[in-house]
Order: sequence, then C-alpha cells, then structure tokens
Amino acid sequence: MTRPSGAADWGLESCRECRLVFINPRPSDSVLNTFYSTPGYKPHDADGCQSRPTISYLLSRIDLHHPGLNSCGEFLDFGCGGGALLEEAARLQWRVNGYDISPQAIQTCRAKGLAVQGDLSRIPSPMDAILMCHCLEHVSDFNGTLTAVVRALKPDTGRLFVAVPNVRSLRAILSPPVLSRYAGVNERYFAFPIHLSHFSARSLKQLAASHGLECTAMETYAFGIDSYFRIWDDVGPTKPASALVHKRQSSAIKRLIKSVFFGAGLGDNLLGIFRRRR
Repeated sequence: MTRPSGAADWGLESCRECRLVFINPRPSDSVLNTFYSTPGYKPHDADGCQSRPTISYLLSRIDLHHPGLNSCGEFLDFGCGGGALLEEAARLQWRVNGYDISPQAIQTCRAKGLAVQGDLSRIPSPMDAILMCHCLEHVSDFNGTLTAVVRALKPDTGRLFVAVPNVRSLRAILSPPVLSRYAGVNERYFAFPIHLSHFSARSLKQLAASHGLECTAMETYAFGIDSYFRIWDDVGPTKPASALVHKRQSSAIKRLIKSVFFGAGLGDNLLGIFRRRR
C-alpha cells in the first residue's frame, strides 16, 4: 500500500492494484454511528441535502441510460435519506422503494407514505433501476452490500446507477491539507471520517466487476461550476443592445467549458451505470 501525496494527516492510503483510496485506520462503528445519529445530519432530514437540479439530473440520466421501458418500472433508492428523490421519482410514475440504515431517515420517509426499510435481506426485487447516490463511499462491507444489490437487480434489463465523489476531480486535486491550510482551498471533499473510500473511475469499475457487474457508461458531473457562470453573467455587459449577443456568446462558451471539463473526468462526482455481467 502507498500513501497518497499530501494525505498523511488524513490517514488515507491507496491500493497499488485498483487505486482505491481508503481511510486507514478505519473509524469504529461507534464513532460513525454517533456522527450519523447527531441531530441535524441533513441527509436524513425531510428535505435531505440533494438540490432540485441534482435530483432532476440523476433521474434524467436514469431515463437516458435505462434500456427503454415503455412505462416506468420498479425503482429502488439505496441510501434514500429523507426521501426527496423518491418523491420525485414517484411523481414521474416510477414504482418506488427505498433503503436506508438510519432509523431517522426511515421514519422520515414512512411519514411521507414511502415504502422504506433498513434490512438488506428484505430489499424488494427484481428492480428495473437501483440508485446508490453518495452512499457507497460510506459503506464498510462492500461484499454484503453489493451482493444484496446485485441480487435485487433484474438479470437482463436492470441497471445500477452509482454516484460517488470523484477522487480524480479538480476539487480533489486541489484539496490536500497543505493547500487547505495555507491557501484556503475547500477541503470538504474528503468528508473525514465518514467517507471510508474514495473512488476513481478505475477503482469503481473494478469493485463492480468483482461483484459480477459490467460498466455500460461512466461520466462525471457537478453543479458547482455553475456558480462561476453566474458570477460571469453578473459582470457581463448591461447595455440592452449588447446583452443578447453577450448571452449567446457566454452560452456557447459555457457549453464548451462544460464539455471539456466533464469530458476530462474532472467533475466532482462520478456516475457509473452497471448491469449484470452476461
């Protein structure tokens, strides 16, 4: 094992074979449970922590990469938190189910009338689509979790969508402690100590392959870049005659920047789409 440059203070190590970055030593279950059960842990609240654009984006990708259902099918949000995404999926006519280990999250979802439980052995199946959005990095037992998820996936047409922080993102590259300490770079990417694993496209694919899954698509996404675009628009021309031209020019440049940025795999988050290996 080799320790990534600049990560000594974080207790991170990297596997030479798959390049998975992980915490070592791993926090105890009692430490993690205390953190997750703290009042105000936002992912378990009724409104959760996912923005409306993020929810819309994820559901649009499921629609794009799903193998063409004539009508919306069985959907499982694994790590559903407060159920905001489940509510939107239900509005779009998916038949929704959720899973979460947090009693608070389960209680919140059930109060909304959502079918959510916290027992891996009781995950409903078969599922047309399963979403694991920002939960795999919190999982300590990959084998038990992914075995249950793969078992619940429809053998031929089911798709698993896994969203995790991207260890090769621009944010991650600029987030070592030394830069955070002396240059004020935002270090929250690491979410120490609750992010137990930090994935690249390579390590995510290898983990999935070890559980009988093949990758059909891999992309990166992030909406933080849009804040820079808003600043850019605010300082643009204000005269009515030039405003339309500026808007058209800036839109074209934004599309180009996003295409290059995400095409280079620099987005904050990875989104992998998987199916059972044939």
